[in-house]
Amino acid sequence: MASNSEQQNAKRIFIFDSPRTCSQLFYKLFSAHQQLGHIMNPTILGVTYGPERLFLNFQHCQAAEEAHWRNAEKANMPDETYAVMATRLQRSVEEADEKGKIPLIKEHAVCSVRRDVMKLAAKHGLHNPLPKDQYDEWNNNPSPFTDELFRSFTPVLLIRHPALMQPSFYIKQKNLFFNEAWDEEYAVLTSLCWPRMMFDCYTKLYEQGLVQSRPIIVDACDVVNHTNTLLPKLCHELGIDPAGVQYQWDPIPKDQWPADPCMQEFYKEILSSSGVNRTGIKPEEERIDLESKAAEWSSLFGEKTAEALRARVKAEVGNYEYLKQFKLEC
Repeated sequence: MASNSEQQNAKRIFIFDSPRTCSQLFYKLFSAHQQLGHIMNPTILGVTYGPERLFLNFQHCQAAEEAHWRNAEKANMPDETYAVMATRLQRSVEEADEKGKIPLIKEHAVCSVRRDVMKLAAKHGLHNPLPKDQYDEWNNNPSPFTDELFRSFTPVLLIRHPALMQPSFYIKQKNLFFNEAWDEEYAVLTSLCWPRMMFDCYTKLYEQGLVQSRPIIVDACDVVNHTNTLLPKLCHELGIDPAGVQYQWDPIPKDQWPADPCMQEFYKEILSSSGVNRTGIKPEEERIDLESKAAEWSSLFGEKTAEALRARVKAEVGNYEYLKQFKLEC
């Protein structure tokens, strides 16, 4: 069981992940934990389908344009604004508090950033840090949440090597969002600048004494390959009982899968799984060769797409390496 000091130090936990970072697996490990009040993807539907959806702000191909309007019309979420979602999250967190649970929120970092911040970052090529004169206005809280709520979170940032993220996301989204790998919108969706932004923000707040704990970085490679070593250490950092983590579970019957086709496509591996699946071979992250990967992508997707994916990996590897140096070691 967790010690009294661990219980007292437990806080609201926010997992800021990115698409294709093994985030569904990471969340599943905690999904039966009795200390936690689970709040999954509080903003993603509004960011995807709502009146302020991300896709209205960034360049994309014609096929993506048609898909976005078609998907938004079908979802029918005209009132799902950032303000509405932020208010709903506030209520959900307070309800978990009232039940004596530790709120555990999971959301993509890109879906947790305000539109003005997102557009400014994209204008400067998704590089961090942004120009100081434009960054200082909002770098204490780039989210749509109130300062009080934002500062109450213990942030966990989940990262993964972009050479594994990029092709995985391209495949998953191709028949849903229809983005090309060279679209500006694709770059925004797959950039690790958003978790880096959250990391830098929370680190600064910690150094100023405005939040109680430093942000925690977890590498997806460790989630998959060093699960039993990583999770007890992470639980200690979060002040929760490691005995509440599950490593095996029953697959979800298909008739209980989410109705949303996007969720079905992105969640189907975890919904049909029964535990952490290790291949027994050396982790792929330890044997990445970008040129070999690019040749593989060329045979799968064509040379133009392969080159665009290669460029995205090269653009993001700096963000990944920066964050990786602070990761929780296991």
